[in-house]
Amino acid sequence: MTAVGSLDSRLDGMNALLKKLQRAIQGEATSAMPASSADASGLVAAAWTGSTSTASNGSRDSLATMLEEGEEFAESDAEMAEADGTEGSCSSGVAGAGRGGRPCIFAGLSPDEVAAKLLLMLGEQAPQLKLYKKFAEQLGPEAMQELYEAATGGPAELTAKADRQRSLGGQFIRLAKKRIHADKIRKEAAAASGLSEAQLRSYQQQVVEVARTGANLIVVAPTGSGKTAIVIRHAAVVLDEDPKQRIVFLAPTVALAQQQAGAFLAMAPFSIGKYQVDCRCGEDPITPREWEGVLRRTHVLVMTPQSLLNLLETGHAHMDQINLLLLDECHHAKDDHPTAKVLQYYHKSSQQTQLIGLTASPTSKGSMDGTYQGLLSLRANLDATYVILDKDNPDIREFVPKVNERPPLWVYPRQEDRQLARQLGAFVLLAVEQLEAIITMPEEQRIPREVRELLADGRWCTTAATWCLKAGGRLQAAEYASDDRHDLTCCLLLVRGAVNALALVGDTGYEAAVRHLSKEYAAVAEKVVDSLEQLGPALASGHGSSRFPRTLELLRRLLSSALDLRTLQEAYRSSFAGISRHPKFLKLREVLLERAALPAFHGIVFARTREAVRSLTRLIKGCPDLQFLEVYAFMGHGGRTGEGGAKGMRVKEQQQVMERFKAPGRKLLVSTSAGEEGIDVPNCEFVVRYTATQTGRELIQSRGRARMAASEYIQILEAGGQEQQLSFKSAREEANLHSALQHIEAVRIA
Repeated sequence: MTAVGSLDSRLDGMNALLKKLQRAIQGEATSAMPASSADASGLVAAAWTGSTSTASNGSRDSLATMLEEGEEFAESDAEMAEADGTEGSCSSGVAGAGRGGRPCIFAGLSPDEVAAKLLLMLGEQAPQLKLYKKFAEQLGPEAMQELYEAATGGPAELTAKADRQRSLGGQFIRLAKKRIHADKIRKEAAAASGLSEAQLRSYQQQVVEVARTGANLIVVAPTGSGKTAIVIRHAAVVLDEDPKQRIVFLAPTVALAQQQAGAFLAMAPFSIGKYQVDCRCGEDPITPREWEGVLRRTHVLVMTPQSLLNLLETGHAHMDQINLLLLDECHHAKDDHPTAKVLQYYHKSSQQTQLIGLTASPTSKGSMDGTYQGLLSLRANLDATYVILDKDNPDIREFVPKVNERPPLWVYPRQEDRQLARQLGAFVLLAVEQLEAIITMPEEQRIPREVRELLADGRWCTTAATWCLKAGGRLQAAEYASDDRHDLTCCLLLVRGAVNALALVGDTGYEAAVRHLSKEYAAVAEKVVDSLEQLGPALASGHGSSRFPRTLELLRRLLSSALDLRTLQEAYRSSFAGISRHPKFLKLREVLLERAALPAFHGIVFARTREAVRSLTRLIKGCPDLQFLEVYAFMGHGGRTGEGGAKGMRVKEQQQVMERFKAPGRKLLVSTSAGEEGIDVPNCEFVVRYTATQTGRELIQSRGRARMAASEYIQILEAGGQEQQLSFKSAREEANLHSALQHIEAVRIA
């Protein structure tokens, strides 16, 4: 079948839907619509494939989905593991009993005998015998006894659905699976790091000695210098002095929490099971009912800030229960970030908890005064002393390879991209103006003047995407008539689609942007049609248009501008061509082809949105001369449900992607900012910034992913516009930080 024939075949199935929509708009007077617009309607409808959005979901569900999809790093406590086991969870330890000196009740027994005895002790049924035997073979008699004591020694946990308590057998199976998972992580982490207590570098040991004073610290050190190893060693010192101490390690994302739990399990004494480590967040959070028991059985808990905050807010967790609180990427401790909210509970407590924060980029400001004030603010939030590891320290220079930073690769936008970008910006401004007049929003949540100017020039910015979330939240909380709520919800979905498309124009071109927006258009059109079909005779009388007046007007405007017939035809026919003509992608293709002859390498491409990551991944996989690459997409786990541009990854998917990416081969990871902070790939040889860093911190963090000696950092930027300004701004903020750190009061490890 030809490309045109394939395209034509996609048009037929949805034309009926758009005809119904036309009747709703014009009340049977479909002839009033120009033929070109009607044809464009068919093309847009045909773009829609596999949407599950229906009117039966209701506008509140649509709003909730939209809000969920927009959170790049949001915790998701609602989606739990589907079975009592923890496959795919981020648990990396077992909350077991101490070894003590007691005799082993399973000593000298074969795996068959251990399984039979355990079956009787737990009161389980015969079908579990085979599973227990497998556990006994993998873990050994002593571990089986520890698990038995852990399963029977405390209150039973809830099942994954939280609808009942686990049986003793269910508790045991869960803990056994976690133990096996922990052993796997321990071996992988140990092999990857090769780091043990005896191998701490001199500057790391110096920081450990400072930490032993009990003072609160903010450790500032270059990416890759081993900040995590410092606090792991300090945690071991604290527990050696008093095993009753309890330690919580907070990492800003689930993926990073998993990694840091593995780092604990790779180092003695945690690697030999002397102290228990458990990672509980994402799909395996600690419920309020479990907190006391988990804390009693576990020495080190690795969590996200939101997971701990949830427990603090319910009153089940208290800061005084935590002896040592470790804050990875502690620069987040400001404004409304969950880390900052956790610290509010510290300041209200007796402040007996020792705080240690870790960061390579404590602040990022455009002026020297702002940078210095940012450092002082972070110090006040943690009530801490700075400990600064000089990047010119000979030991650090030996272990942290210098990255070869290429001059930026400048590209110039295509005329057709700029034209569509301005059309989308104008559409967003018009829709926002109409919606802000209806949805009551405080002044600080409205789109500011400088952002309106960017949109008018066809420039994407995060503020516009954030506005969609805030407007959706206001609409969800307010009381509206049913028809108004449906109408406004559909309008917001169209605005969100246009904002996402605006980002795609700059990242992968108007072709990808139009294809994305047409799917959003068709999904909203289907919602409208399904709802109007329920009107029955009223639709034939032309009353349908009064039910969705704002949505129908926005749909009309899209068809007459961004989704006109010519643009749609070009966008969809280009999808069959195989190679994108977008200047940035062509430059990225050149960079990747430089490595075509290499037998193995690992590289990361950073893009700014999830849709950009998906689009880039598709383009790279579809490019004939890039078939030598194994390409993986990586993004945050928030917003996993529902249709739309912001759908994220499950925790298990993140794990699988990182495992495959780290394996030998010619591997490329295309990632959002979810991969910027702390994700460790020791053999990463090059990093490409496909869009400009917006802050000095982003520049430091993304460059820090390049870990191999002689690794490269490459930026592909649009010349003469917003990206060029952002590039200069990021470099200035990084320089400001380095200068301010030289003057701030601190303990310096030279």
